[in-house]
Amino acid sequence: MAELHKLLRVKPRFTTLYHSAGNGRVENLHGPFKAVLRKLCHEKPREWHRYLVPALFALRELPSDRTGFSAFDLLYGRSVRGPLTVLKDLWEDQQLKADDRTSLQYVKYVIEKRNKLQEFAQLTAQQADVITTRYKTYFDMRSEDRQFKPGDEVLFLLPDDTKKSLVSWTGPYKILERRNKVDYLVDNPKGPKLYHANILKQYSRRARVKLAHVLDEVSVSEDEETLPRGLVEMMDEDDLVSCPTTSPSPDSVSSTELKVDPSLECDASNFGLGAVLLQYIDGTPHPVAFASRKLLDREGRYVTTEKEALAIIFGVKKFDFYLGEKNFYWRRTASLSYISSPRDAPMTE
Repeated sequence: MAELHKLLRVKPRFTTLYHSAGNGRVENLHGPFKAVLRKLCHEKPREWHRYLVPALFALRELPSDRTGFSAFDLLYGRSVRGPLTVLKDLWEDQQLKADDRTSLQYVKYVIEKRNKLQEFAQLTAQQADVITTRYKTYFDMRSEDRQFKPGDEVLFLLPDDTKKSLVSWTGPYKILERRNKVDYLVDNPKGPKLYHANILKQYSRRARVKLAHVLDEVSVSEDEETLPRGLVEMMDEDDLVSCPTTSPSPDSVSSTELKVDPSLECDASNFGLGAVLLQYIDGTPHPVAFASRKLLDREGRYVTTEKEALAIIFGVKKFDFYLGEKNFYWRRTASLSYISSPRDAPMTE
């Protein structure tokens, strides 16, 4: 056999018996074979075994796009006479009488196949419309209707000059003309060029701040101190001070008042703990210091009450220097039942 293979210039390929997955070419045949079989047994899926041999015969009879020959031609060295070939020869045979030709069974076979093909063509067209509509609906869910006018500035997405695999927004460039719903003529530095709306994006320039409406009541001179002084006078007006965007935040205590007892507020969430050290001066809370940290993995599985208790312990340990030996009271006593007295954080109620 080795000499025969050498003479024919062929290379044998071996595969595992009854295990077609070991041969990649067999798997390549299974793909189109299953597709053909699925279409033939569309009406009666349980009778797929009836179409097994005809479908396999039809695939072996078709010429390959790569080689130009069918599987029968390469195996036997001649073209096989399939049902269609026999039907063609009988139909073109001039020696048969007209009555005999029409009385043959193959005429009925041709009529049935023609009706089947027409039915399949209608089903395929309907299914194609449904699939096309479904794809369009899915891909247009997050799409935006981009419309530009001549004179608008846009950015377009092009490959990077340094790395072809990367893309970046370049521009801005002006729109010269709108050709249709999706194509626009853009003034490119290399010349006007047509671009699709998918790679275009609106470009908005940053607005310039004008202070003319602020300085309209202030006399402007060459003195450098005139502008700051005028702005200070305008900012002192009641309508600007009362504006929420310019209202001052509550004052914080720069240094701890030793005569005022501190107040500690703690809270917890699903992600972290927080504590704020406050001092109430004239009934107004003033923050002194803040502290927070993230929860550990095991702490994240605590219930809400346990997390609040953990926040209390964290705040007491963090601001132990400010609290000292003073007694303090808790507003929410539900968390106290879960606090076991730790060594380094003695607490009293």
